[in-house]
Amino acid sequence: MEKIKEFFAKKSIGFYLGVAIAILTLIGLIIYSSDPRAMGSVKTLLILALVIEAAYITLSVFVRNKYVDLISLAVAVLIAIAFVNGFASQIDQLGWCVAGLDSWSVVSAFITATVINGIALAAAIAACFFDQNKFDKTATHSESTEV
Repeated sequence: MEKIKEFFAKKSIGFYLGVAIAILTLIGLIIYSSDPRAMGSVKTLLILALVIEAAYITLSVFVRNKYVDLISLAVAVLIAIAFVNGFASQIDQLGWCVAGLDSWSVVSAFITATVINGIALAAAIAACFFDQNKFDKTATHSESTEV
């Protein structure tokens, strides 16, 4: 129990944001995949973002290095690209729904997944500004960033 407390005591807000990003991305991916018009490229981008985020969280457990935190940029970019490209498969259908020619239930999975992925994107952007690990404030910069 003491090791668990010590583990979480060394983690910064970036770690918790990373866990939230991974969970939200997974939920968004599952919901987005349930849509019959879901694009394979968007699913691939979300899977890649999820894998990189999981690797980033795992790596931060073993490596206490400020440069490892740059991985969060890749996750934010991948989620952003997936978020924007997700509209490509739905733009016509959204137009039909806005015009009243089709039911909103047709795009409900897409809208739900987009909201969840949008929250994940906001969290990923915020995570870019935080470290995963707390660094010793008494250590010099070169000591806290050694590999």
